[in-house]
This record gives sequence, C-alpha cells and structure tokens, in this order.
Amino acid sequence: MLVEVSGDAKVVLVHGEQRYLLPAEVPRGRYAIEATFPDQQAFEAGRITVMGGAPLTVVCLERLGLCSIM
Repeated sequence: MLVEVSGDAKVVLVHGEQRYLLPAEVPRGRYAIEATFPDQQAFEAGRITVMGGAPLTVVCLERLGLCSIM
C-alpha cells in the first residue's frame, strides 16, 4: 500500500529489520514512525497500522514537533 509523507521531516517506517523511507509501497503491518526534522536527531513519532485500501499520508510539522496520520 502506498504511504506518503507531507511536511518538514524525513520519515521512515520501521518494523524489526524492515525500514521504508517514505513515500513508499509498504506491506500490511504495524510500524513505528521514525521522523527526522532538519538539524535534529531522529525520534519515534508514533505508530501506524497499514491495512490496505486508500493511501495513507504521514504529516510531520516541525513547528509542532509531531507527526499525525491522514
């Protein structure tokens, strides 16, 4: 399933040894969202469950320091 990204961060979905730099086609499953804002260290910004269907978008805003799923 296509998972897209919007906003200020580089976003990687992580499940065990699997890592997907967004935007990417991602298999079904539960993933940690690893976000990196410019000039900052990567941090875990939440979790996402990919189930299929409509594309998902991870939105990360540096001014808020967080990511959300749309």
